Amino acid sequence: MKIEMMEFLSDKITDINLLKKLILTLDKMSSNNLKRFLDELKRSDYNEYICKMMIDLNEGKEITKEQKNIIEKLKNYDYNENVYNIAINNDVLKSKTIEEKIKLIEELKKCNYSYTAYDIAVDEDVLETRTTEEQIRLMEELEKCDYNSATYRIAMYSDVLETRTTDEQIKLMEELKNRDYNEDACDIATDENVLSTRTVEEQIKLMEELENCDPFEDVLDIALDNNILRKRTNEEQIRLMEEYKKCDYDKKVYIIVRDTYVLNERTTDEQIRLIEAIKKYDYNLCAFKIATDENVLSTRTLEEQIKLMEELKNCDYNKNVLDTAIDRDLLRKKSLEKQIKLMKKLYLEELEKQKTAIHSENMRKISDVTEFKMYLNELKQELGKDTDVKSDTVVLKFTPDKKKKRKEN
Repeated sequence: MKIEMMEFLSDKITDINLLKKLILTLDKMSSNNLKRFLDELKRSDYNEYICKMMIDLNEGKEITKEQKNIIEKLKNYDYNENVYNIAINNDVLKSKTIEEKIKLIEELKKCNYSYTAYDIAVDEDVLETRTTEEQIRLMEELEKCDYNSATYRIAMYSDVLETRTTDEQIKLMEELKNRDYNEDACDIATDENVLSTRTVEEQIKLMEELENCDPFEDVLDIALDNNILRKRTNEEQIRLMEEYKKCDYDKKVYIIVRDTYVLNERTTDEQIRLIEAIKKYDYNLCAFKIATDENVLSTRTLEEQIKLMEELKNCDYNKNVLDTAIDRDLLRKKSLEKQIKLMKKLYLEELEKQKTAIHSENMRKISDVTEFKMYLNELKQELGKDTDVKSDTVVLKFTPDKKKKRKEN
């Protein structure tokens, strides 16, 4: 190429990398093709996007009629960068005709060349799953939603594209707009597990229920929980969310709602009865352990489980009694009636232990002669005055009576 021509091109194109690539491309062309190429550049006023596109599309070959058509369209759209990118995008080139590409470009202009609308036009997943008309509908809906990032997620997410039709997708976008683009509602709209187990109508019902709950609690976790989605119907899932709300979002109830063993071994009605029982026992930790224990759930019916909780309450939620209630071997080898008898027996033994002490322990509690004489009187009544009491003799536990001591003084 003549120095004069290279000098001329350097006055028109400021990007040095593009200039070098252009000169190398032009050097490979025949004189006829070179003239056509330069004429086309001149008509575009040496626009850099046109220059890039002509180099990328031709690689030294003659410009085709379709390519000229795209170049003309690019001029009509102010040489916008996103329009240029649609024109040269490989995925678009493979999957769209020239007419479809122009439709996408026209729609992009209506969307003020928005980057989010552009993404819908060129995204590989969108191109594979949506027709051009469907793409345009998504772009139009995105414009109605002011290009909000949450609706953009619904338009673009591969899980949504694979499991929802375009009409359903737009319905979700509209629903999100109605809820002020709430992020939690967007999570329900785009979650893989929700999409694979719920219809669009059920998704919307979950969004409605979520809106009725405290936004700072963990209700969204219940809406998205994969075990709940697979083990419970949408109506049952909403009942569990309502039950959690009724219990003032108590964390023990939250665990019962999501617990894998409870979901496997109990129906929704039984699950709610368990929650009601926990509430009845003031959300006691020991009762909660019976409600969620894997061995209890697998070997006892719901009614038997609640009876164990009742008996535990009667035993003042004694820790050793709890261990008997959830003992794996006892649950497998003993009937409920025998298990409850053991619980009662253990509790009575615990009470007896609390009533007695060895003589040396009682002596350590005594602080003066008056208390000592009170203690001796109790020993005479319990054992008789002639009993030989040693340090390890088991006697009734002595608790000094401060009021009685004051009267004697």
